[in-house]
Amino acid sequence: MSDTLRIGFAVEGTTDFVMLEAAVAAILPDHEIETVRLQPEVSDAFEAMAGTTGFGWPGIYRWCQEAVEKGGGAISSGPVLESFDVVVVQLDADVAGATYAEGHIHDQAGDLPCEQKCPPPEATTNELRRVLLRWLGEKTEPKKLAICMPSKSLEAWILAGLYPTDGIVKSGALECRAKPERLLSGKPLKGRLVRGNHKDFEMYRGRAPAFAEKWSAVTKRCTQAARFETELRAAIL
Repeated sequence: MSDTLRIGFAVEGTTDFVMLEAAVAAILPDHEIETVRLQPEVSDAFEAMAGTTGFGWPGIYRWCQEAVEKGGGAISSGPVLESFDVVVVQLDADVAGATYAEGHIHDQAGDLPCEQKCPPPEATTNELRRVLLRWLGEKTEPKKLAICMPSKSLEAWILAGLYPTDGIVKSGALECRAKPERLLSGKPLKGRLVRGNHKDFEMYRGRAPAFAEKWSAVTKRCTQAARFETELRAAIL
């Protein structure tokens, strides 16, 4: 058994954290792992409150700005990466279709929206990665950073893991399906993760172990999940 890995997570929301925490444990079974949620800065008991940065992709943007400020212009120069063996930064690829105005963000870079035709999903994720790296003050992915960018959202990975017989999953078109959370809202009531437009945090937390057990199925169906696994492993070398 290797020494304990200290892994920080900057993610869009609390449901993303519990699922990705479980996935990372599945990817790195030979390590003891200590996880720290960096973003959003809330406790599970107060998941409706998101501190000063907020939830979603605007929260990731603001967290990146804070990290860059602490690093004097780049996250790689600051204390964030120094404090962990690896930091996972999640940004769902549907953000590529958003504008800064929608996130109440004043950014004059003009690099959003950057959505490309899908398939292939990497056409969009490659463009959005450049945007995220700019937010982090970087031109290339720094050591000890692992970008997690599901296409179109993490719910696509969840569908692939928990509902492998779903028609969209089997079709091979899952990563290009907009709003995969809508497919989750139509699943059987027992174990349903999304009810209407609301993600059931307790249900996500309860089903995270089952999602982790099916991680290999996720990487077979979702190219960006396989990419995340590869880059996470490389980040800890």
